[in-house]
Amino acid sequence: MLFGGVEAGGTKFVCATGDETGKIQERVEFPTRDPEETVKDVIAFFSQFETKAIGIASFGPIDVNPESDTYGYITTTPKTAWQNYPIKQTIEKALGVPAGFTTDVNGAALGESVLGAAKGLDSCLYITVGTGIGAGAVVKGNLLEGWSHPEMGHILLRRHPDDHLKGHALSIMTASKDSQPGRQSKRGGGRKEKNSRTVRKSGKWRQIIWHRRSCNTF
Repeated sequence: MLFGGVEAGGTKFVCATGDETGKIQERVEFPTRDPEETVKDVIAFFSQFETKAIGIASFGPIDVNPESDTYGYITTTPKTAWQNYPIKQTIEKALGVPAGFTTDVNGAALGESVLGAAKGLDSCLYITVGTGIGAGAVVKGNLLEGWSHPEMGHILLRRHPDDHLKGHALSIMTASKDSQPGRQSKRGGGRKEKNSRTVRKSGKWRQIIWHRRSCNTF
């Protein structure tokens, strides 16, 4: 039995087919452009196979509430061309198969829970560190979502006692942006770190880790 998976990212899309054991048979990736071009490539890839269902893990914000009129939509994303786009319905209609729909990080959390590092456990938390911070959770075998999905990167922080960076890094998301290797911190006077080792020695990453540990929500 063949299934399809779509990782719909803000920078690139990854599509793959595989069986019920998780063995990947075919895989392709391409850059994210406007919805018409990008989803056209998604449909062209899966049209080559007889898949029974498709799983879509998408960048957001998205509507994950099955009772909502915009369920299956990418909603208020900063990527204006994708705002209020019915990605789930478009793919289902074109391929004639049902599609599951969740956030990109929830999809990763579910994958780790079923086939990866959290296999055999009833709960797990998946955290991704990129341009921002994202997290997905499986709790007692179910994805943590309902009428909406949690944005775990947007959590208020207590400043580390040794953190003297000038600015207003009030959340894990903004703290990660201010402290990324090789980036200039406009709020920190515009000084550019030489490399990731310099950043770690400066203590900024230790401060972010401390911030995460201080968030009771986690």
